[in-house]
Amino acid sequence: MKFFEKSYLNYRIDNMKIELTPSKKGTFVVDHPNFPKLHIEEIGSDQVVVRLKKLIKMELEAQPIEMIDYFFELWNK
Repeated sequence: MKFFEKSYLNYRIDNMKIELTPSKKGTFVVDHPNFPKLHIEEIGSDQVVVRLKKLIKMELEAQPIEMIDYFFELWNK
């Protein structure tokens, strides 16, 4: 499953964890009881952030949208 160019990230998903591992430094982790643990390394491009948000929405359709918004609120602080 490759949603992005290899240079941007490697991606894997399992039961309770999504890891997005771009080539940039820094990892962001959200651990919330109603939301799978997310590991996201910082990316400089706004376009990539938008694409990540779409990916997360697609993969976590079962999760309430508010939780996705909550995650991005934390990430953007």
